[in-house]
Amino acid sequence: MEPNNSQGLWPRRPTLVLAAALAVGAVLGRCCGERAHIWIHAAAWALAGAWTLELWLSLRCDGATNCRARAGDSASVSTRPTRTLSVLGLALLALITSSRVRAPEPSAREEAGGESMPRWPEAPGTAPAVGELEAPLERAPAPEVQTTDAVPHDAANAPLAVAQAPLRGVWSPSSRGERGEFGRLVEAGGYARRMVLPVGAARAGEELEVSPVDRPLRPARGFAPAPRTPGTLDSEELWVVKSDEVRRLTPSPTWRSWTTLEQVREWSMQRCERLGDEAGPFARALLFGDESRLAPEVGELFTRTGVRHVLAVSGMHIALLTTFLALALGSAAPGRARWACALATLGAIVLYSVLAGAQSPVRRAALTVALALAVGALRRRQRVETWRRLDARSLLAATLCVELLFAPRALFTLSLQLSYAATAGLIVGSAPLARWLGSVRRGAASTLSAGLATSQRLHTAFLLVVGDPAAARLRPTTLFDALRVRCAAAFDTALGASLAASLATAPLCWAALGELSPVGLIATPAVGPLVAWLLVYGLAAVYLPLPPEGFEAPYHALLALLEFFDGAPASPYVLPPRPLALHLATLLGLALWSVRRTAAWSDFGRRLAFATGGAALLPWSLAPRGMELAALEVGHGTALALRTPTQRVWVFDAGTRDRNSLERGALGPQLAAWETAELSLATSHWDKDHVSAFLGSCSAGR
Repeated sequence: MEPNNSQGLWPRRPTLVLAAALAVGAVLGRCCGERAHIWIHAAAWALAGAWTLELWLSLRCDGATNCRARAGDSASVSTRPTRTLSVLGLALLALITSSRVRAPEPSAREEAGGESMPRWPEAPGTAPAVGELEAPLERAPAPEVQTTDAVPHDAANAPLAVAQAPLRGVWSPSSRGERGEFGRLVEAGGYARRMVLPVGAARAGEELEVSPVDRPLRPARGFAPAPRTPGTLDSEELWVVKSDEVRRLTPSPTWRSWTTLEQVREWSMQRCERLGDEAGPFARALLFGDESRLAPEVGELFTRTGVRHVLAVSGMHIALLTTFLALALGSAAPGRARWACALATLGAIVLYSVLAGAQSPVRRAALTVALALAVGALRRRQRVETWRRLDARSLLAATLCVELLFAPRALFTLSLQLSYAATAGLIVGSAPLARWLGSVRRGAASTLSAGLATSQRLHTAFLLVVGDPAAARLRPTTLFDALRVRCAAAFDTALGASLAASLATAPLCWAALGELSPVGLIATPAVGPLVAWLLVYGLAAVYLPLPPEGFEAPYHALLALLEFFDGAPASPYVLPPRPLALHLATLLGLALWSVRRTAAWSDFGRRLAFATGGAALLPWSLAPRGMELAALEVGHGTALALRTPTQRVWVFDAGTRDRNSLERGALGPQLAAWETAELSLATSHWDKDHVSAFLGSCSAGR
């Protein structure tokens, strides 16, 4: 039954409310433990009964109203209780979603981590002066672990003394690298283990039983917690598994067409090699999401400049292909032929999604395009006034609803959070920021024009290139003026979109990655035309006999442009740890300020954004009165960090042989928490267990 919209009992965008209910349910299930799910199921059954009773009463009320209307009694009118039905239905939907998500069960390592980790004294501000005997750190006694007596601590690949229980779960791959295929083995309770399988050992969605022999790679630890995705359900350990340690519990798909598409994907990636020795691996990553052969320095270059999303086949690729196909097919299709063009576009997007690996970002983008085409087709077919134009917010919420209904645990993955945050930022803030940047550009042009008025030649050249700022809003009269206006509008739109997406994803990047790349604001729109050309021409060159120079030359131009941006300061900029709520409050203030619905809300948003943003950027770490020494837990290795009262930090040896993420998981967060002003490095010798983090930093250009 449809809610009565005329009475204002149902919001204008119901899909937004449904998506919010599903997200709240997923968060509720994440926060609840195993025992709480019994009460969740009981409450869900109770709500289902209340919703059924309310619906039955509503139908009886409608039946009585219709009978009285047929009898001519128009004085008594009954109203359906749609508000109660809506609230009960949303609550029931949230509880059903929460019942599918469970809190992760901490491993034995995590349970013992709080006792084995070195900790600060109770009064960290009263550190002893230089020369005193008391150490500023104290170490608690190590807990008893059964496997430590039989397994040496420095043996990274030694077999387990106690047989490891088989790990069972559903395989969800994410990317390919030099080690193999990275992914997550999601258990029944939602707890996911980070794992590396040999390429081709398993397909996405298969249920596996993994019996690892080697110990997992544990992360290095420090006193400052490493940045993590908000609400993540993933383990910090990394399991590297061999082929004979994997057993499929569910049979492999035997559908012949799927096998054929996999063969076409492999053949397509092999065809990328004809584009050049250096451009070929980049084409595999850009077109099909395979980064296994991409040079590490090239990947780090994209990361440092803030354009790493280019290498991940995601919404940008789908949007470019959809636009190209719409311009190529839709513009030349009259009348009913547009239906066939829409179906052809949808088929091409689905085919490309499968050939690109069908990872979560590309599936999400393909689903959005499919919903958009369906809404447009239904709107043209119905031809009724109740259908509104395509609403971007409702479309995004509908995509989120579909994804959370099938996989509510995906809400706690960084891929989903960044995708929806960036898209929401583009929808909400792209147009207002583009208008604001246009006004700033015109104001700067007017100021510069007034300053150059004293020189006739410079002023004439300025008017020839930039145009008259006073006539910026007038209709252009010549082709050159029209081209100049179009270029200026495209610049404002591209920079506004980049700024909106960067601001929307900044809280997540700060909390989950611990760093930002300010140069990415300009680098993203600057490399956009080159990336669009490489994507379209690369796909055509894979399947058509086109010359490889059309791809190789723009690729080298792209690398040269990124190296130019990489020379900018703060590329990237390491940020100190701050509460996620502070970042979200800043983002909310910027959103209220940019929308400008009312003056009061706009002023409140501006004040909130400046207050919370200033609080996040101000230093929180006070200089110590004495010397502070932090010995990081790196297993077989050494990593010492010494901070002086002048906020200068000395790092003596930073290496390990049996731990991963020393730079990003232990040393980097420690230096960020100290808000280091000056950093000096010293090493005793150049073995891996003393300089592995140094070598990683040098290779990354940091």
